[in-house]
Amino acid sequence: MTEYKFSVIVPVHYTITAAQLKASLDSVMLNQSMLPSEVVVVIDGTIDNYLSIFLRDYLSKSPISTMILNTGPVSKGPGVTRNFGVKHASYPIIAFMDSDDVSLPNRFEQQIPIIHNQNYDLVGGQIEELDELLKNRISLRTVPLNDEDIKKEFKKRNPINNVTVAIKKEAFLQVGGYPDLYFGEDYVLWVKMAEKKYRFLNLNTILVNVRTGDSFLNRRFGRDYFKKNIYLCMYLSKYPTVGFRYSFLRMVKFSLLFILPKRLQYLFVKKYTRNL
Repeated sequence: MTEYKFSVIVPVHYTITAAQLKASLDSVMLNQSMLPSEVVVVIDGTIDNYLSIFLRDYLSKSPISTMILNTGPVSKGPGVTRNFGVKHASYPIIAFMDSDDVSLPNRFEQQIPIIHNQNYDLVGGQIEELDELLKNRISLRTVPLNDEDIKKEFKKRNPINNVTVAIKKEAFLQVGGYPDLYFGEDYVLWVKMAEKKYRFLNLNTILVNVRTGDSFLNRRFGRDYFKKNIYLCMYLSKYPTVGFRYSFLRMVKFSLLFILPKRLQYLFVKKYTRNL
């Protein structure tokens, strides 16, 4: 059996619980049919002492090569945190993982051989969105499969589920990694890759179970989320892959959603969450 070398990047923020982090790490370090060569955990800002002790104890017991990095005492955001991890990763293929989600057991076995052996620069897949206990389904976020359809979809929405991504480190670095944004940084990264003609593939299988509880849903149409979406629309408008017209239409859509009664907003996001 061919041995594939790849690194997994796991950002950790102070809002994560030890139980969530354990489930996430178990899913990529213990329960995979193909284990990673390296796991790089990047602490974004400051975490509490209990979580820090748990993390170091957990990683010290793993036979997999591990690394703990820290972006500094102040949170830098998800994009900067992942960039820091990729920069220090040892292997040419990078897989992303979130510290509160769970990868399915055959995730890496499905995607890593493809990105190693076929002409793709990024391989992602579908996600199932569950409640915070990962027991009840809220939605299934489906994304287009082939390179052509993915690139067409950029004008409407983000067609790649960030938490499922395996990517070539060289391609990631060539486009400058994630921009320094606190929202939509993955969308912008994929658009930058599309502009450079990198090739995408999404598998037609669920690769990751994602926690999407009521607190998450309530944030989807809060004032802060609205402001970040408007800024993202303006940011995307400068890229021909999306363009001003579609960025403006996205801005109008979110403006209309923002003025809806809260109950209608909640019903909408329960049905269409993350397909925006």
